[in-house]
Amino acid sequence: KGRNEAGSIRIEQAGSWVEASTGSGNIYLRMVPDRTNGDLHVNLQTGGNGDITLFLPKGMKADIQTTSTGRQVQSDVPLTPQIVSRFQTLPTPPSPRSPLNITPTRTEIQSGQLNGGGNPIKLHTSVGKIDIKLFN
Repeated sequence: KGRNEAGSIRIEQAGSWVEASTGSGNIYLRMVPDRTNGDLHVNLQTGGNGDITLFLPKGMKADIQTTSTGRQVQSDVPLTPQIVSRFQTLPTPPSPRSPLNITPTRTEIQSGQLNGGGNPIKLHTSVGKIDIKLFN
């Protein structure tokens, strides 16, 4: 479990669950568990324009969910997209006579299963890119 306010997180080998977040940086994670049926949940979050790169073993069972408001998601695991639009109120106007500044934001949620599902994997980035790759 790790948190970083202003920098990247790089984990070359993780054998069990991982929770990591950074305020403004990238996250790189390679899952290399001894057993693909253990407690392998993953929760990765980046703020700002941070990217997430995740490597999963082909034999792992996982329920994957990605959330992004920015760039694209690339995945070796087929994901089904769902676009959710929300409205965001920007800072209070300086004068009570000024109109509220409400702008729509576009959040895209994608989900899929690897080998029938199992371990929960949640990946969230504000305006960065998410890349999920499988390996032997």
